[in-house]
Amino acid sequence: METALLLALLYLVLSPKIAQSFYNCMLFYPDKEQEDLYSVTQVAGITIEDQTFTSQSGLELHGWLLTNPNSDKLILVSHGNAGNISHRAWLAKLLIDSGSSVFLYDYRGYGRSKGRPSIAGITQDGLAAFDFAAEKLGYKPENIIIFGESLGSGVACHIASARPSRGLILQSPFSSLRHIACEKLPWLRLYPNQLMVTPDLDNLTALKSYKQPVLIIHGKLDKLVPHHHGERLFQIAGESKKFISLPTASHNDVYDVDPPTYTETIKAFLSDL
Repeated sequence: METALLLALLYLVLSPKIAQSFYNCMLFYPDKEQEDLYSVTQVAGITIEDQTFTSQSGLELHGWLLTNPNSDKLILVSHGNAGNISHRAWLAKLLIDSGSSVFLYDYRGYGRSKGRPSIAGITQDGLAAFDFAAEKLGYKPENIIIFGESLGSGVACHIASARPSRGLILQSPFSSLRHIACEKLPWLRLYPNQLMVTPDLDNLTALKSYKQPVLIIHGKLDKLVPHHHGERLFQIAGESKKFISLPTASHNDVYDVDPPTYTETIKAFLSDL
């Protein structure tokens, strides 16, 4: 009996740490700086401006600012779990072509940003990026559109729940980290909710209270984050919302399959804000 009790207590103490390590290993695939990829100086004819800012914990983070002279709007991009911002030049071009300035940043441990990624850490980094855009880059919160790609949808929704903004764009989003984890690894359903890592990146809860316009873009053939996650988020979002289902897109080719449709979709969303 005493042995069983000891094991139970040990489980309660260690399991959150084990879960955190497990999630970190499964979620994050960062690429550090590669000089050849960072050698690009312009996107869509706009010069890349290197920006450095700090997280709440004092880590030095890095981003790219691309200023569209014809727009007062800024799209703040929280990217997916792999690579770094240098792999998103094509995305930046489409967003600029949509009629907005763009600020892409790397989470801790990605690209030129210092530290190591964690779930709590990347949400802090997202808030730091938003605050930097508003306080240092001079963009009013009501002119900032929050954009989240895949894992970045959780960061974007976290920012949207904590900061005022003009709108929210979610690409290939999941309903919550727990939901997608349990779909991929059914045995996690046995794991107590109260011992799951925090924050849970619960996009469903975040969207329930978000009052600004929401655009959701999802590939119909997405097997990594199935299409029904985007549909569920759309159902829970407020009155001002739009869902774009791309019939021939999967997860990693959303903005490659049909660039004109992608650009026009975001352009129309921005024009309605």
